[in-house]
Formats: sequence, C-alpha cells, structure tokens
Amino acid sequence: MKLFDLNRFSRNYGFLVKIGTAILYSVMVAVALNFFWHPGHIYSSGITGFAQIVNTVTSRYMPFTIPTEVMYFALNVPLFILAWFKIGREFTAYTIFAVTMSTIMMRFIKPTQVSLDPILCAIFGAAANGIGTGMALKSGISTGGLDILGIVVRKKTGMNYGKFNILINLIIVLIAGFLFDWSRALYTALNIFINGRFIDSVYTQHNKLQVMIVTEHPNAII
Repeated sequence: MKLFDLNRFSRNYGFLVKIGTAILYSVMVAVALNFFWHPGHIYSSGITGFAQIVNTVTSRYMPFTIPTEVMYFALNVPLFILAWFKIGREFTAYTIFAVTMSTIMMRFIKPTQVSLDPILCAIFGAAANGIGTGMALKSGISTGGLDILGIVVRKKTGMNYGKFNILINLIIVLIAGFLFDWSRALYTALNIFINGRFIDSVYTQHNKLQVMIVTEHPNAII
C-alpha cells in the first residue's frame, strides 16, 4: 500500500511539475516575443520565427494581418497530429498544453510601450525564451514546433537534429534580411545563437557524462 501511494505521489508530482513548467515557459516566450522581438524587429528560431514572418508579410502586403500567436498555434496543429501517431500520446498532450498556454500568453501579456536597442532586444529576448525552453526540456516536455519535427526526421532519416535546426534557422535569418535589412538579420542570428546557449546551459547543467573503457590493461589505465 505504501509503495502504491509512493508511486501515485511520484506520478502526481511529475504531472504538476510538467504543468507548472509549461505555464512558466508560456510566460517566458510571451515576454520574449512581445517585450523584445516584436519591438526590435527580430525573429525567433523555429515555428515562432515563421509565425512572425507570416505576421510581417500579411501586415505589409495583405489587406489583413494574421497575429503571430494565431499563426504560431496554426503551424503547430499538423505537428500535433504527427506527434500523436509517431511519438506518443502523453508527449503530445503536454505539448498541446504548452503551445496552447503560450498562444494565450502571447495574446494577453503585452507591454504598453517598449523602446530598446535592437541588440538588447536580441539578448534579452533570447535569454527569456532560452531559459523557459531549457526548463521545459529539463522537465521532460516539448515546446512544440521543431522539437516534434526534429524527432520525427531523426527517426526516419537518421539526420542529426542540430543540422536540421541550423538549416531551418538559416532560412529565417535570410528572410529577416530581405524583409527588414541585413543588420536585422545579424541581430536575428545573434538572438538564435544566444537562445541556443541559454537552452544548453539550463538543460544540460546537471547532466553527467559516463565513459566506458574496454581494455586488456586496466591497471595501467587506472
């Protein structure tokens, strides 16, 4: 009975941690987007970056504007379906919750006025999003977007996720250069780089490395 209670507590605790972390991530990405990236005309990486691009293109060249948060959720929907069949239902459920909360927070957490240097926007936006994403990954949940696509591509083709991620983000940087100017493309590249470093520092800070050595000379190696 005690073992059963312990297992149930462990499952409930894990559930609460994942839900809490998903909410925290949603706040962090909303702050990064609305406080720093939008005012600085800087694009994020992955699906969020593509959603920003659609928002920019529609506001400039179309008689209507698609909000970034709406496009962010819409782009994730087919990836939810892909994850449901190719990765797992529990993984997909947490991902849907994280993306839904992010969409809501992007809509409602907005500053009244922000005026910062574009470099500061790139740095602070990357830091906020990187910390939130790193904590989400550390708790065992996905933030949607390229996480899902990268897992599926790796399973199907064996392609390294890092290479796949770099390719997608390179496309975003080039689009940023054409839509604004090449200095903004540089700031976007800086943002993507810093974002990745923050994710790594949070996600891997407690990881340990184990090396197994097979040898006929153990005493010499010791």
